[in-house]
Amino acid sequence: MLDDNSPLFLIVFNGTIKDGCDYAVQTLWQLQKHGKAIGFCLGEPITWRALFHHSLRLSEYVENNTLIIRPFFFIPGQRLGCIKRLNILLNEYILRFYISIQFRNRKKIIWLFEPFFAKQTLKIFKNYESVYDCVDYFYEFSQDARTNEQYILSHATHVYANSNTLADLLRRQRKDVNVVPLGFAESIFFLGIKKKIPNTRKRKKIVGYVGGIDDRIDFKLLYGIIKHFSKLEFHFYGKICIPPSTHSYTEYKNIQALPNIFFHPEVPKQHIPSVIKQFNACLIPYRTDLTFNKFCFPMKTMEYFYMGKPIVSTRITELRRYKEHIFFMRTIKEGVMQIEKAIHPLSRAKANQEKGFAIQNSWYKKVSTICNFLGIPQKDA
Repeated sequence: MLDDNSPLFLIVFNGTIKDGCDYAVQTLWQLQKHGKAIGFCLGEPITWRALFHHSLRLSEYVENNTLIIRPFFFIPGQRLGCIKRLNILLNEYILRFYISIQFRNRKKIIWLFEPFFAKQTLKIFKNYESVYDCVDYFYEFSQDARTNEQYILSHATHVYANSNTLADLLRRQRKDVNVVPLGFAESIFFLGIKKKIPNTRKRKKIVGYVGGIDDRIDFKLLYGIIKHFSKLEFHFYGKICIPPSTHSYTEYKNIQALPNIFFHPEVPKQHIPSVIKQFNACLIPYRTDLTFNKFCFPMKTMEYFYMGKPIVSTRITELRRYKEHIFFMRTIKEGVMQIEKAIHPLSRAKANQEKGFAIQNSWYKKVSTICNFLGIPQKDA
């Protein structure tokens, strides 16, 4: 067991505790095995009004005795970017003071996933060792994202990427970027595969999708494919986030009118394995005209792999590494052809191989790999 001189990890993230992309929370839980982990949750700020009427707390312990701290916005008007930035700045100074008193003798590591607010954050915590654990291609989000990512790539002590595609992009500015596993909730799938979910009885073969239903999806491509397969059912599980005024919403409404597509609400994570288990084939129908999609590494790939399901995907760059295991489509004609191939069960050997890919990309594997690079053992080592 390591003593109280084990490292203090400060994980700064822009999402919420219950985000579908829960890379921050999963990383926090794993880092607890290597030291003391604190999550600074910028996605759930507390305002004066919410302080007395909201269930969120400024700080709380969540699973695995992980401390979560939320910023308190002293200055009203957080809709203005400059006010939000100033509030975060004040909270980071207060947090640095708290850590300097509470964890005086520990090695301190600040851990960032996104470039947003990175420049000011690294300056405030400039005496900490810093990790940029890059999880997506943020460069084209905005000029602010580009400026901050350029800064973090120049100033972070360590930079890691969760795919070869992403690493190659980051190495244009910084050569010592290391590739680490993607991160996949193996423990949830190991336990969740036995859970039951309410569902209609299976009448036809099912092609399914689990994840956010938004403008990342190529609805036009899907419309042509789904219309062709009158004897297949297409089931989509996820939160719908498409602004009504957009072209994507019109395309979504068109596809919603088809008789063989069914949209279901987002399900709890522990039920996702049972949902995927129903599918005969799985979809990753992302638009590759969006640069963010083209260079992503969808976590659902590993979820589908773990369950031993055939996958039909658009041509996402990183997934080409698995070209022997994924059916790629670019056009409606290709999509129809590939689904016809994918709808049949995989051999046991191939399903086991794909499950192995998922296990090698678990959160345990990812965080352990980074901590090995940092020279930090587990507490029970």
